[in-house]
Amino acid sequence: SDRFADLDDDAALARQFVFLDTLAIAPCAEAAAEATPLRRIQAAGLDVNVIAEDPVVAVVKSFASRDECATMQLLAARGGARRRTPREGALSHDEPSTGFRRRLGLTYDWDLVGNETLPAALLDRAAAVAEAFDIHVLTGTFQEPLNIVEYGQFDHYEPHCDATCERSGPKPGGRVATMLLVCEMPKLGGATAFPRHHGKALTLRPAAGDAVFFAYDKNARESLHAGCPVRDGVKRVVSIFLRD
Repeated sequence: SDRFADLDDDAALARQFVFLDTLAIAPCAEAAAEATPLRRIQAAGLDVNVIAEDPVVAVVKSFASRDECATMQLLAARGGARRRTPREGALSHDEPSTGFRRRLGLTYDWDLVGNETLPAALLDRAAAVAEAFDIHVLTGTFQEPLNIVEYGQFDHYEPHCDATCERSGPKPGGRVATMLLVCEMPKLGGATAFPRHHGKALTLRPAAGDAVFFAYDKNARESLHAGCPVRDGVKRVVSIFLRD
């Protein structure tokens, strides 16, 4: 009750906070062991550590270079991305309807990036990795724009699915997989956690330039994941959603 004293006027909110905390706190703890790969493969010329199956969770090593990450930040800074709306997740802890996620996000709308080819190249690269897991998507500006998301101290993203958690199979036009490129990792905290992938918690701490790939074309409930709280430093990621 002390921990959630500021919510004492809303018992339902307090219960939700306790539930989310319980779900995420163990895999987010610094003492939580990082998940070990089941196997290692090559996909699109990249080394991939496969962490889990059905649905796939993997870490793609050196998915993007430091210069590419810097270019994405520069592109956003010079107007190649717009501030996300509250509904899309911009500072969504200020938006009552979106719960407890805390982040600042910018969207690289295709009509804003102009002649910059890197966003499309990253999308193509993500789709090529997905092919290795029998996930086939076409690329182009009909796919969702890429997003850059920044987490500061204590910012986090509560457990969620990138598509409905209830989905059991592909949905035409729907998201089927996510590639989460890590451009900057904080000194402490900021892991990506899958709190209950087939009953087992998975904690991933990719290095800058690596990407977390996970699918939800089937068994979407097992793709539930969270952005663990940043405790020291800044976390910057570029999210790439792949649609059927």
